[in-house]
Amino acid sequence: RNWLTNATEKYLFQKKYDYKELLKKFTDEAMMKVDLRDLLETTVKTLSETVKLEGCSLLLLNKDMRQYELAASRGTNGQHLVLDEREPFITFLRKTHEPIGRDGEMGKVRFPAAVTDCVGQLNARLCLPLHVHDDLIGVLCLGKKKSDEEFTKDDLDILLPLAKTLAIAVSNAQLFDELAKTQAEAAQREKLAVIGTLSAGINHEICNP
Repeated sequence: RNWLTNATEKYLFQKKYDYKELLKKFTDEAMMKVDLRDLLETTVKTLSETVKLEGCSLLLLNKDMRQYELAASRGTNGQHLVLDEREPFITFLRKTHEPIGRDGEMGKVRFPAAVTDCVGQLNARLCLPLHVHDDLIGVLCLGKKKSDEEFTKDDLDILLPLAKTLAIAVSNAQLFDELAKTQAEAAQREKLAVIGTLSAGINHEICNP
């Protein structure tokens, strides 16, 4: 049964996805979202369904802990994994700004052993860095295609611009979230100040009827 299922899926999912449609759909949806959680879930869902992936995951930088944590996942890439910012895999992406892959021409590149080991732990075939200027804010990890086909140059030609768009969208959502928290804290401080003023006034009236 498992063999028949795998063979059938491999045949059914060999249809090529529309590159332009993928980029347009993702850009239209991602750039309009300001809720970070919604943006991340939409990203892994869209890529998994459009490219027909067995799994997709997103690691984002936790600025307080200085480590990259699993922020969203779908399919077989759902394991919890935390990577310190000093991990060879992270430092490689930060320095090179280049993707890491196990298919096609990238599969012939001799990446450091620690880097390829981490890609295996992520259950990924292609890892795309999310850079905003020189800051690595996250990593997009794409799992194996259900068609069993490799990631090609055509795939990279559309996925690399998509990763750049995603990095900007994530950065904007994070800034919006920080702004909302700052405004909420300011409103709370204002409320406390008003309560303090009222309390002082009431205390004065009680002590000086």
